[in-house]
Amino acid sequence: MEPSEVVIEVASLPNGTNGNQVSVPTRRMTQAELDGFLEKAADILRGNVDHSEFRGYVFALLFFKRISDVFDEAVRKLAKDVGEDLANDPVMQKKSLPFVVPQDSRWEKVTGAPSTQLGQSLNDAMLAIERASGETDHRRGGTETDRGIQRRASQA
Repeated sequence: MEPSEVVIEVASLPNGTNGNQVSVPTRRMTQAELDGFLEKAADILRGNVDHSEFRGYVFALLFFKRISDVFDEAVRKLAKDVGEDLANDPVMQKKSLPFVVPQDSRWEKVTGAPSTQLGQSLNDAMLAIERASGETDHRRGGTETDRGIQRRASQA
């Protein structure tokens, strides 16, 4: 046993199984130790996904959370000015706010999807936000997103 650790004996657990020894550090971790610990934890959470690919998932999720929070705050401010009913009206939101997050694309709805469908749910929500917020180009028809989808479909 290293002098920097205290060993706690756990005699029995509530389910009747025999306990184990648990080491509890009595000193603070160094930055290098913390970095190593967090890297191992990230590897466990990531599974077989390469860290460079995983970064894209995390950034997309953080961006979506930020958009959701900013939108919710803007709707609360709008409600103070025009009332709750008008603030929750999609037409009023589109006229008054810089972007719109449709009801089915809100944080609570998207993160409530089963874990196996979370990626698709996030993609669908971001596309819905872009479509709901996009300006229509009347000369060409549709939003930038619609034209991008059409362009990709024609190239496939």
